[in-house]
Amino acid sequence: MSENQDNRASSPPSSGDLNRASSTSEVLGGRPLLAVRVVDGLSVVEFVNAQYLVDQDAIRALSLQLHHLIEEGHTRMLLDFCGVQFIACGVLGMLAALQWRLEQAQSRLGLCGLDPLMRQMIRICHLEPVFAIYPSQTEALSVVVERGPDGWPIRRTS
Repeated sequence: MSENQDNRASSPPSSGDLNRASSTSEVLGGRPLLAVRVVDGLSVVEFVNAQYLVDQDAIRALSLQLHHLIEEGHTRMLLDFCGVQFIACGVLGMLAALQWRLEQAQSRLGLCGLDPLMRQMIRICHLEPVFAIYPSQTEALSVVVERGPDGWPIRRTS
């Protein structure tokens, strides 16, 4: 592997890199997948093989899988974006649609492990108040306090 390839693998892709790749699988080496585990009634969803979520077909497939989880009863959901370095704006649309579905079930979508650029995108789009955002999965899971009507922890300010 050349030095140039090493640098490209560890940094976000340039728009030229993304335009040259015909699909996410060329950038990632495979399709993005979801890994789901349930911890105390909370569905923790991790993105696997999803360093760059830019391919609209892959985003649509992930969205369908996440909506299917809601249909199966996973209404308390934490999406862990640890390892995801770059997203297309379609991911924000997917998150907004998921939150809307979860609101129908009187719940709320939690996000953690957000890359600084992703966090900035959420802030610019004024979506921060919409989601329960945690720095890490560990912090999200360690909040052991009262739960609100949506099932998410309420932090005490004592």
